[in-house]
Formats: sequence, C-alpha cells, structure tokens
Amino acid sequence: VGVYRREIDIPQDWKDREIFLSIDGAKSGVYVYINGKEVGYSEDSKTSAEFRINKYV
Repeated sequence: VGVYRREIDIPQDWKDREIFLSIDGAKSGVYVYINGKEVGYSEDSKTSAEFRINKYV
C-alpha cells in the first residue's frame, strides 16, 4: 500500500485543453484522487491507466 502526493501548476492557457493524468506500471489497483475528489480506479496491474482530469483541477 502506498500514497503518492504531487502538487502541480496547470498553466492558465490550458483551460480549453483536455488534461489527462497517466499512470504507468502501478503494481496493482490504483485509486486516483484530485483535490479530495475521486477521479477513478484502475485494476490493471502494470499497465497504463489514463484519467481525464479537467473537472478536478
């Protein structure tokens, strides 16, 4: 079990772009939260998972 936190700055000129979070190679299930809200879950071990995060940032 692990928890990873990261702060990022999203440029203002990205407001009309689609923004994705990609997770590559997680060993097992992954829950993704942004600003305290659940974005999604992936259970595919060691494969890529991608989440569209526009409404969370």
